[in-house]
Amino acid sequence: SLQDSSGARGLRECEELTTFQIPYAVRSLSLSDEQLVQAYRSEGAREPLNELVGRHLPRIRALVWKMVLDDGVADDLTQEVFLRSIRYLDSYNGQAAFGTWLHSIAVNVVRTHWEKREKSRRLVTSEIGADASDILAQPESSLDDADEIHTALQRLSPSLRAAIVLVSLEQIEVGEAAKMEESTKSTMYWRLHEARRQLR
Repeated sequence: SLQDSSGARGLRECEELTTFQIPYAVRSLSLSDEQLVQAYRSEGAREPLNELVGRHLPRIRALVWKMVLDDGVADDLTQEVFLRSIRYLDSYNGQAAFGTWLHSIAVNVVRTHWEKREKSRRLVTSEIGADASDILAQPESSLDDADEIHTALQRLSPSLRAAIVLVSLEQIEVGEAAKMEESTKSTMYWRLHEARRQLR
């Protein structure tokens, strides 16, 4: 498994992501995601919302972890994904599956994280000199107990890592992944090719 033991611990710690007291053990309900969204909109009750988050939390957290490879960051960003989805739930129009909509939000949240991190890195580097580049380029988390694939993903650029995670690991169709990344299909194919080349 790509996710190390600390990743599994982080996943368990996501049980209390929001003030909604999310039930982490997914209950078996006959309602679809779209029906739960409609129930929440019409009734304003927490139960449908809790069920939606409980259904999708494990996969979204796993997706975010694969893209950032850091448990603390993954927990924070996963919380932001669901808080943002709740905030903008009225904008969900049902044209795409609810899970696909959540994936798009997750990709956008991670992209924003990368952009902020890169901006901070540039600011610090400009202030303390070029010698800081080597230090800042080091992984944030220890790789002592990480496997070879984890290490390889760490070395990919954010855009290449996103491509390989979305298409190869999450099995999302290239065109859909391109929409999530706000790129063209040809760009996504190139990123996949380059990521696979670097992973060899």
